[in-house]
Amino acid sequence: MPILVDYHEDPQTIEVGRKYLPNLTVEHLLYGDIQYIKDGVNACVFEIKIGDDLPQSIRDKRLSTQPKHMKENFQFPFVIFVGTLEQFKNSYKQRWFTKKHYRGEMASVMVGHDVKWIQCNDLEDMWQTVKTIIIYYDECVAGKHIEITDNSFKRIKRLSNDMNMLMAGVRGIGEKKAEAILNEYSLRELWDVSKKDLISIPGIGDKFAGKIKKAFPTEAI
Repeated sequence: MPILVDYHEDPQTIEVGRKYLPNLTVEHLLYGDIQYIKDGVNACVFEIKIGDDLPQSIRDKRLSTQPKHMKENFQFPFVIFVGTLEQFKNSYKQRWFTKKHYRGEMASVMVGHDVKWIQCNDLEDMWQTVKTIIIYYDECVAGKHIEITDNSFKRIKRLSNDMNMLMAGVRGIGEKKAEAILNEYSLRELWDVSKKDLISIPGIGDKFAGKIKKAFPTEAI
């Protein structure tokens, strides 16, 4: 299963990726930073925003065109923002880049282009998320069983896109808990709800409420 990463990516990013996807291949990519090709089908594409690449891509209008091209050429396009907004502002001194900018770009990508926006804490989190999405694609879309050596993931039935995204973002949450959460809140609402709100959902205790808020941190928006 070809999993490609663009040759422009930082060597450290690629090195971390090979811990989770050993068959990662470095190539010159026209769309996104990571591509997954399944049986000749352009399955998943990921545009990665790390450090000052996010505000730069806003200023030079790349973020206005990248999602469009990914959507036109792949079944499932994603934009992944690595880090929290506060970490970003403290590290790169981009004081102009406010929560309003972040929310606006996220809305433009998700609603304007119908491309999923994911926030990850660090490179390890990012690559685990990419791996999870690829596995779910194989299981739910391509419908073919694949071997998972670390037993971290189980074969599941076809699920809604929102449930797949929630289960991909919150490791170990399971279908039953994901369904209970989505019966109360949409994916977009999870950024705003509190840990206390989540604990009030039957079957969601402190442990999973904490995992959900880590994946959907209020301070990131």
